[in-house]
Amino acid sequence: MCCRRSGRCQVRGRETTLALESEFVFVMTSTNALPKPTSDRSRMSADLAEHGYCLVADALSGSKLKGLQAAVDRTAGEDIASGHPFVDEGGANQRLWQLLNRGAEFVELAEHPLALELAGELLGNRTAYGIENDGLPQFLLSSLTANIAGYGGTPMLMHCDQGYVHEPWPDYPIVCNGGWLLDDFREENGATLAIPGSHKLNRNPAPGEEKRAIPIEAPAGTLFFFDGRLWHGTGSNRARTLRRGIFSYFCQPWIRTQENHTASIDPEVAENASPVLRRLVGLDAYGISVGMINGLPPSGLKSADHSAR
Repeated sequence: MCCRRSGRCQVRGRETTLALESEFVFVMTSTNALPKPTSDRSRMSADLAEHGYCLVADALSGSKLKGLQAAVDRTAGEDIASGHPFVDEGGANQRLWQLLNRGAEFVELAEHPLALELAGELLGNRTAYGIENDGLPQFLLSSLTANIAGYGGTPMLMHCDQGYVHEPWPDYPIVCNGGWLLDDFREENGATLAIPGSHKLNRNPAPGEEKRAIPIEAPAGTLFFFDGRLWHGTGSNRARTLRRGIFSYFCQPWIRTQENHTASIDPEVAENASPVLRRLVGLDAYGISVGMINGLPPSGLKSADHSAR
């Protein structure tokens, strides 16, 4: 690959190449102010391009924030009561899955206009085969989950959210993510760790490069939106309180989603889904031929028409 500092091509994976690439990113970002919570839409775009993430101030209002906090606590309690909670990072962190089935608050969050706007900006919002844009998202909701960092959890492995895609990657993100901060994110309570500017390397991190990570600190109600190539991971919670966040994870329409919505979505949720949600979870077609049933888009069929003839 070509080293951006020297212009010379070197073999990917050599220690010298990694060092030069990392130095390039951190020299570049150190001269610019890192993102702070903002309501300025142009600032959000600039931060996404330069640093790989932006912080949206007061993305959740007081009542919305309290409602989602309560919904996450309720859902976490239900999973614990079932005897089968999903835990990781040494057993201290709890994850909540398929939130679309767990309450109307989560369905509403999945369709948040600004999150969809930012996702469209990063993923391109391009229509297939030159079809005219119908005003609906041209990408998918890969998953809607919550991450509750508890006391004593180990730091998560530094990674990219599109790391499951084989390199080399295209020069645009394949996925992106929006973290809704339900608590103040601080270094001591396990704030997400990230390496600003790392999205520009357009590759997965190598062992040892996580040492450059910084905590993404912001108040509750902030939206932490980031490029799928940004190196990041959950921090270690050393506080005695939980650190809660919800993640709206989006992907290009031609990538398999993290959650299998078509197999797992509650029939009542699907029946009442808006056109936006239907598109996001793959219950509507993309372009003129992707996601069809019997050659027709699902939205144009009645349930009795879905069987093959």
